[in-house]
Amino acid sequence: MRDDTGTKIILSVTDVPADVSTINVYAVDDAGVVTSLGPVVLANGSGKFTTTTPLSKFMLIATPDESLTAYDPNGKIYFRSAVPEGSR
Repeated sequence: MRDDTGTKIILSVTDVPADVSTINVYAVDDAGVVTSLGPVVLANGSGKFTTTTPLSKFMLIATPDESLTAYDPNGKIYFRSAVPEGSR
């Protein structure tokens, strides 16, 4: 959800392998800059995550990597969104 202050992200993840207890959510903006949004704590392969960011055009990725500094489409990623069209 977007407004004049930024974007509120509400993410529900499911079907993550049961041995994974936490995944980390990152925003990748249209310039390729990676911003950590925080962890999702999982129980039985599922979890919910809510946060806000001042970014307006970005894609989301969820990965077990705790210190992602660059997006690699071949890396271990559990979730990847499309880059939204347009901006606020």
